Amino acid sequence: MSRKPCYFCFLIGLIFMFALTGCAKPQTFSPDKPPDNPAPEPSRTPTQIPGLAPSPMPSVTPTLTPAPPKAISQWLFSGSYARADTGAPCAQRLSVGSVILGAEADSCVPAATGGSAEILVQAPPGEPYQIALLRVVCADSGEDCTTAVQATEPGGVLSIFVDDQLLWQADCTSLPLAECTSRFLSPAPTFAFRVGETAVSRLQIKTSPNISWQISDLQIEWQPIPDQLQGIAYSPFRDCQNPHWGPLPSPDELRDDLLLIRHMGNAVRTYSSVGVQGQIPAIAQELGLRVVAGADLGPDRAKNEAEIDALIQLAQQDDGIESVIVGNEVLLRGDLTEAELIADISACRRP
Repeated sequence: MSRKPCYFCFLIGLIFMFALTGCAKPQTFSPDKPPDNPAPEPSRTPTQIPGLAPSPMPSVTPTLTPAPPKAISQWLFSGSYARADTGAPCAQRLSVGSVILGAEADSCVPAATGGSAEILVQAPPGEPYQIALLRVVCADSGEDCTTAVQATEPGGVLSIFVDDQLLWQADCTSLPLAECTSRFLSPAPTFAFRVGETAVSRLQIKTSPNISWQISDLQIEWQPIPDQLQGIAYSPFRDCQNPHWGPLPSPDELRDDLLLIRHMGNAVRTYSSVGVQGQIPAIAQELGLRVVAGADLGPDRAKNEAEIDALIQLAQQDDGIESVIVGNEVLLRGDLTEAELIADISACRRP
């Protein structure tokens, strides 16, 4: 027996659906357009409801964790600087804890004497060595650090030191200020340095005369140094220096370079073992850097033998040498045949 459709029931159900859809108008949202009826912003002050008794207070009042103070508040300042808490008219635009390092306290213009900020830092326990990432925040508003530097004629120098060793420097004495800051500073510059677990390091930020640097905060993040070998291929020759005819880098220049490199990794790879480059392993070991020592080979047989003899001597002295590399791109350049290179490698293996 078939059942006839109830057209009246269908009509009643359709009317009911239209009534439901009319009760709630759909809202469309977009990143640029707010909703038609946005929800009211919750009040920050609790609203008292009349006629209701207040809820009993908990037996233990929860302790509110205060917001961590700015890292810069822990720093010791000297020389010329302007801070927001000094009451100077020029510093009233600064947020609490901010500083203009190297500025006159009253006028905020670059001072004739430099300024310095100093703090002692120690890595958290648990790792023998850690990398400290120092991030410089120049303005709470997000304004980048390339506009936070001011200078008078002539310009000056911005420097960061770790234990009295230069970590970073921006020399603006011979450059226009805009070019100097764009070359040496990023919007939020970050600098890395290494600290031992039990060692305390002294960190300094300095400005020379005639240059100032506005800093809102200095933040330090710690990262452990991986155990595996992480090195930097190091060629010590600077501008206008040449390994073939000179001038050659001095031992002091080698030390300055390796002091910077030790904050970037835990090993160096060298390309030669004769002359000034043969001094790299001893300096690197003194600074806690491991070494992968190289022998620079080429078409000159006498020079190759000198490189091999020097490499063997360095390895026997055990100046922190992890391994050796004999020859670099000699097959690519065609300086030696495969058989000649194998013979030189075998010579380095002799006791």
